[in-house]
Amino acid sequence: MKMTIIALGTLALLAGCAAPTGPAQRAPVQVTPGQPQPNELTIDTMGGGNFRGRAGSAWTREEVQAQAASMECGGRRPRAIDIQPMSGGGLSFSGRC
Repeated sequence: MKMTIIALGTLALLAGCAAPTGPAQRAPVQVTPGQPQPNELTIDTMGGGNFRGRAGSAWTREEVQAQAASMECGGRRPRAIDIQPMSGGGLSFSGRC
């Protein structure tokens, strides 16, 4: 009985001081307007085997190249791909299969 009262007292104390009772929440990621989210990648097919796109800050150059190969080049390595850092973070790229 004494243990139950102590547990309830502790719970009341935590609730009273607005202590977090659930899993910790992360602050939302701030993204420059017009920039992709950190985990976002977009590819535009231009025709004739050409493509271009942008990737958020969580993507590496190798991951961008692998994703372009998978989505645009049928799994083959792109014939040419130019990957450049963007000023607000992330990568912009263009290439040809």
